[in-house]
Amino acid sequence: MARSALTEAALILVAAFASSLSSSSHYDGVMAAEVKPHNIVFILGDDIGWNEVPWNNPEVLMPNLYSLYNSSVQLPQYYAHPICSPSRAALLTGLYSHKTGRQRFVLVESEPTGLTLNHTLLPQKLKDLGYATHLVGKWHLGFCDVAYTPLHRGYDTHYGFYAYGEHYYTHETMGNESPIGFDFRDQDRVAWETKGSYSEFLFAERTEHLLLNAKVEGKPFFLQLASQNIHYPLEVPKIYEDLYPDNDFLIDKLRYAMLSALDDTIGKVVRTLKEEGLYDNTVIVFSSDNGAELGDLHGNLPLRGFKWSSFEGGTRVPAFIHSPLLGLEPRVHKGLFHITDWFNTILDIAMEGEEMSADELHHNDGFSQWSALKSGAPSPRTHLIYNLDIVNEKPKGAIRRDNFKYVTGELGSSDIGRHGPWLFNLDVDPNEKKNLMDEEPEVAADMEKELHQYLKDVITSDVPLGDSSGDPDNFGGAWSPGWCTAT
Repeated sequence: MARSALTEAALILVAAFASSLSSSSHYDGVMAAEVKPHNIVFILGDDIGWNEVPWNNPEVLMPNLYSLYNSSVQLPQYYAHPICSPSRAALLTGLYSHKTGRQRFVLVESEPTGLTLNHTLLPQKLKDLGYATHLVGKWHLGFCDVAYTPLHRGYDTHYGFYAYGEHYYTHETMGNESPIGFDFRDQDRVAWETKGSYSEFLFAERTEHLLLNAKVEGKPFFLQLASQNIHYPLEVPKIYEDLYPDNDFLIDKLRYAMLSALDDTIGKVVRTLKEEGLYDNTVIVFSSDNGAELGDLHGNLPLRGFKWSSFEGGTRVPAFIHSPLLGLEPRVHKGLFHITDWFNTILDIAMEGEEMSADELHHNDGFSQWSALKSGAPSPRTHLIYNLDIVNEKPKGAIRRDNFKYVTGELGSSDIGRHGPWLFNLDVDPNEKKNLMDEEPEVAADMEKELHQYLKDVITSDVPLGDSSGDPDNFGGAWSPGWCTAT
């Protein structure tokens, strides 16, 4: 008996459906659906201390950031390196800074060096996966050779500055270690037209533009918003100072005002994502690069220490991850999380649902935390290195294993003149007030031995003498590439 036309049509539909299931890499057992690669917005604040976010200090007015935090996976045990260049290198390589030579100091403008070229950086990995990659704001990983600069390290676009710090309106560097020069770029071009405009406003405008274009382009994107706020010098429009009329401590008032300016940018980012229909498939990360400066007396309270030190105040910084993909009920990820973990975590986000090759898993110092963040499982990390260096043939740095932390070679803050060693139990003493070296001698000995085992991985700190070849006067007044050879 001949099949009816209806039966033939049904068989064709069934065959087509079966074919679509077999070709899809995402199948839930009932039906398959194409899963779009997730967008990633990484907001990296500069020198924002533990006590300079609204969930730790109600005096700080950042309603947009606070709203994200209150619907995020919160990271109270999150760590960065003690200073800027090391943290940025760790984020983009997944390696501790003592393995890239960045562990001792920040890069200054006149140094003929940069983040070595033998590392494939995170944006390049994402670009290879089909992502559009953007950097808005601060780079601070070298520029003396164009090969060191963002457009040659995996970013499709860069709008911002190369060096470690500058004035917010003039965009001229501060001249602390090097000559004064203009430092602001739109791609490779010196963006002289930005002179006189507040940097945070410029970054907000460019970020909005990139998000609007992202909808048109239709590609998944990685957008790193590396704000200048709240790095010195402390400069901010008066409208933000006026938000703090009762704060008589000038440093706090200016820093909080700068944070409020950053918060306006964050609000614009979230609003644009929602208006363009991008929000539901976007992961938003917020992190500081290190703790607050020594001169900011209240920035890291109640934690001990400041930027530049391996104490908690220099390294334990505010962070969270927010996305409808994780649910919008606030959760606390109680385990350890280090800035090196973002490399593998973000790759895992980009590759979700796909088998990752050994190269894509990228064996480094980071752990992918994406599965734990989604499920609420414990962190895969049980130890971390805060920083590690060899100074005058002696180790300097700190390590953590579970709740114990061992510190040596650091200059103490409450016990001036002492360089350690210290042993702390951060579970009961998060503010590092009680040295347990005498009470826990076996633990101290084990951790000292462990720290010494890591010394074999320390490469010589890359801090060359400044080179006058890079003087901005040689390049029309702007800090520019072209006066060193990248390695």
